[in-house]
Formats: sequence, C-alpha cells, structure tokens
Amino acid sequence: MSIFRSFILVVIACYGLLFKASAQDISKWLTHFQRYKSATAAAHWPGFNDKPLFGPLIYHDTNATYVIGANEALLQKLIIKGESRLSGALVFQQLDMAVDTSSFQMQVDYDETDSSLLHFKNPVAHVSCFATAVQMVPKIQQVEEWLGMVLHESFHQYQTSFNAFRNCQNNSQRLMHRDTLLTLRADHPWYDSSIRQEYQSLIRAVETKDPDSTRLYAQQFLDHRQARYTRVNTELGVDIRELEDMLERSEGVARYMEFCLKRTASTMPADQDLQDLTGYYHPEYYRNYDIKSDSFLNSMGKQYVYATGLTLTRLLEKNGIRFKVDMYQDNRSFLYYLGRWLNP
Repeated sequence: MSIFRSFILVVIACYGLLFKASAQDISKWLTHFQRYKSATAAAHWPGFNDKPLFGPLIYHDTNATYVIGANEALLQKLIIKGESRLSGALVFQQLDMAVDTSSFQMQVDYDETDSSLLHFKNPVAHVSCFATAVQMVPKIQQVEEWLGMVLHESFHQYQTSFNAFRNCQNNSQRLMHRDTLLTLRADHPWYDSSIRQEYQSLIRAVETKDPDSTRLYAQQFLDHRQARYTRVNTELGVDIRELEDMLERSEGVARYMEFCLKRTASTMPADQDLQDLTGYYHPEYYRNYDIKSDSFLNSMGKQYVYATGLTLTRLLEKNGIRFKVDMYQDNRSFLYYLGRWLNP
C-alpha cells in the first residue's frame, strides 16, 4: 500500500470519527434541550409541549450543519448528507451545506412571497451551537442562557403555528416595518420618555404585593400608553397599536419563556451529563434566581417590546388571568386581557 493511499485512508477515518463525535455531541445537546423544554412547558405553558418542535431547526455546529425535525417541504429543498439519527423524539440529519462559524445564528425565518426560500410558508429556526454562541456572545455565562435562547426561537415557531396570530404578524408588518418603533423612539424624546414611564408602571404593578396598588399601577400603564398612541396618531399620522402589540406578544412572551426556563432550572436536580458536556453548567447557579438581578431579561434595551411584553405577561400571570390558551389561537391582545381584568 502506498504512503499516499495510507494517508487518504487515515484522513477518511479521521473524518468519520469527527462526524461521529459531532453527531454524538448534537444528540447530547438535543437531549438536554428537550429536557428543559419539556419541564418548562409543563410548568408554565402546557400547550408548548404538544409537539417536540413546531417547525424545523437548522443547527449550525462548528464541524457540520444539521437539520432537526425537517418536514417534507424543507426536505425537498435540502441535500442530506449521511444517515438520519435520532435524539429522543427528534430526527436530525447532516446537510450538504457550508459550515459558517463567522456569524451568530439565532432567529426564525418565515416568508410568504418567495417560493425559492427554505422558509417559504415554513417557519425555519436557525441556531448556532453553544461553542459558537459563547464565542460570539461574551455575556453568556451559563449554559441555561443559551438553552433559553433556543427555547425562545422554538416558541416563535409555536406562536406561528396559530393561523390567527400568524396572519396578525404578516398583516401588521406588511403595513409597517417592525423597526418603525425603534425609529420613533430614537427620533422623539417624548416617545422614549413615555415608554419608560409605561415600563416602570408595569414593573411596579408586578412587584407590589398590594392588590389595590397592582390595579392602580396597571391602570397607570394603560393611561400612559393611550396618551402615547393618541400623540403618535395626532402628530405623526400613524397607528402603531397593532404592530406594537404583535411584537410584545411575539418577542415579549418568547422572552417570558426564557424567564420560565430559568425558574424551572432553579428546581431541577443536578445533571452530571450536562456538567461533563460543558464547563458553563453550575447546578446551584439558579437555585435562588431572581429576575431583578437578571440584567439581560430585566432591562429595556433598544427593542423595548421584549421587556414590556415580558412584564405584561408576568402581570397577567400574577393576577391569575387566563390567557395562555387563546392568546394566539384567537389573536387576543394584551390590552384585551387587561381591560377585562380591570373592568369586569
């Protein structure tokens, strides 16, 4: 046997070991994600457990790219490389697709106009592996933060599975770009001041233990918000109510699910397998979790709808308002639930 041929065989063998190791790793990561998703949904949003996933997920690993839970519409547009593998209830397959570790992927793509796209009428999540995430997002200190991000995107697919809410998403963004709210906030100091007042009223409504004060702060929030809507409409000639409410129910409630994952983590037993998989897992870290000290979840940031939507969801939850069954199914707004609660 020639030296060259021996070298080629070694390379092929090493590639086989690399693929096997990578496939084993992704199977482990999927197992842990499914465990956290199942526990979080069971405790905080049971309908989210109706399926392992509500849409395909493309997983960008450092060694290969995989598709998880691919449906027939997506498989028709992909080239599969190698055999299918199973992780719990999820099937994953390696793709004949270039590996990209230069960018951080954490989003759901959806489109109803271009049939050539992978995500044409098919919500497809793109997720970077944990190794890429910690490299690209230095603020990640615990593996649960990455698991929460993946859960966030998976919950978007759950939201989109409801026709009424999906139509709301499409219609509101067809009429007005989602970044309109960012522009209004940047261009008008009074707009920024108002949303800060609204957010503080929401925080106070959630944190106070007095029922009368809760109602007072909730009404204060509604008054500030209505005044802002009126001014935006009068001075700028636009109606942002549908867009803002849609984004709060989309991004804010998905962030609420990240919050719920951390709450769930505080009650879960230590996991030696996860500890062996990464040095970013510390079983005791979330034992006394308090969102007040969570600067990522508890700050407004530029995209304020994440924070206001999260806090609105916490307010509904705090007051025992039934909303998780019909919010997306019947496309109910936050203002609908608050109005019925404050004025029964």
